[in-house]
Formats: sequence, C-alpha cells, structure tokens
Amino acid sequence: MPFFRPPDPLSNNSFYSGMISGALGGYIWGKEKRFNPDRLVESPSLKKHFIDILARHLSAEETVLDIGCGCGTFTPFISPICDQYVGMDISSDLLLSCRGVARDYDLNNVTLTNGSADCLPFASNSFDKLVVVDVIHHIYNLEAAIHEFRRVLKPGGRALVFEPNKLNFALALLCLFDRNEWGALGLGSKAAYRKLFSPYFKICKLEYNGLLIGPDSKLGRSMVDTVNSQWGKVLLQWLNPKLFMVFEKEA
Repeated sequence: MPFFRPPDPLSNNSFYSGMISGALGGYIWGKEKRFNPDRLVESPSLKKHFIDILARHLSAEETVLDIGCGCGTFTPFISPICDQYVGMDISSDLLLSCRGVARDYDLNNVTLTNGSADCLPFASNSFDKLVVVDVIHHIYNLEAAIHEFRRVLKPGGRALVFEPNKLNFALALLCLFDRNEWGALGLGSKAAYRKLFSPYFKICKLEYNGLLIGPDSKLGRSMVDTVNSQWGKVLLQWLNPKLFMVFEKEA
C-alpha cells in the first residue's frame, strides 16, 4: 500500500461537508479560494488553461459527465459547450451548492447525481466525454474507478483529466502539509498516469498545463506565464502546476 494514499471515502465526504459548511474556513484551498464559480468566472488562468482547452475537446452534441463536480465550480463553463451536462459528487452538501449554481446561471441542461467514482450510478456506454478535474488523486479505490470510467464511456469516448503536477515544488510542498492532498504525491506525474490508464485506455495526450485553482495570485500567474513563454516552454514546462491528459476508450 503506497504511503501517500488519499483518505478513505467516509473521511473524504466528511472533509468536504465541513468545507462547504464553513467549518474549515481557514483551509488553504478553502471555499472562497477554490470553490467559488463567481470568482473563477473572472480568472484569466481558467480562461487560458481550462475553458479554451475544453472548448477544443467538447461539442454541442455531446453528453458529458463531470466526475467530482463539487459545488459547481466548473459547471458554468462546461454546461454551455455540451448538449447534456451530468454532474456527480460523493458529497450531497456540495451537490446542493451545485444546484444553486445551475439555477443562478440559468443552466437548463444540468442533471446532478450523488455517487462515488469507483461505483458510478450510470448505465454502460452513457457518455461521450468525462471531465475529471483534481479528482483522481482523491479516489481511494483507483483501479475500480478507472474500470468505471471506461464502462460508462461510449466507444471512442474520452476522459479529459486535470491533475496536480508534483514536479512543481510549491504545489508539492502544499500537498505534503495537507493530508487530504497526499494522493497527489502518490501520483502527480506523467509516468504514474500513463501506468494507471494505459491498460484500459488509449493515451491521446499527456502534457503540462498552467491552470491555477485556489491560490491564484498575480505572482503565481506571472510565474506560470514565464513557464509557458516562448523560451520557457523549451526548458520549464515541467514546472507547470497541472497535468492535462486525454484518455480514449477504443471502439
């Protein structure tokens, strides 16, 4: 059993319920920093490193499952560029918040479901795309979850995955001091995700990504811009805070 394993599902659910209730208001990745769609609408990092990328991979005819949709952080960005958006989360408290987001943004194609990534409550071959943002390193039963990802995707469907890159020193240090984020240290590399997904999926893309969620300061954005500048791409891509990966279920 790897040392840097995520908390069990019960502890994970309890943690996020505490966050949404405000009991963990001082938490470094707290609600106002990370789980606030109104704030993220204005984020230049989200526009450049998330929305523009998703727009290239999703289409208006597709049914999309957002695994670990949380309180609806990304719902306003995914819902408008697909036909049907289905959000799923382990926390009923987070889903309640997500319903409020769908209502506030007048999103009429949104369905929300309570469930766990390792036992998805959907029929096989249901979705064209999965969107999975900062979720996989929190999953306790990883192999079962990857099987489930493959099962619910249609043949030729793809999982679009964003995960922390542990080669980013600052990010790795934050994760080290946060028990809830230890899974990112157990994974967090291209090699680890290649090993995890390659038995079940065709690997279409494994690349570094500059998305900043949560702590998103001008200094942080400036550092990411440097890493992704013309010269930085040659030498410093591996310092990006995120990995962006695309895995396809072959027909």
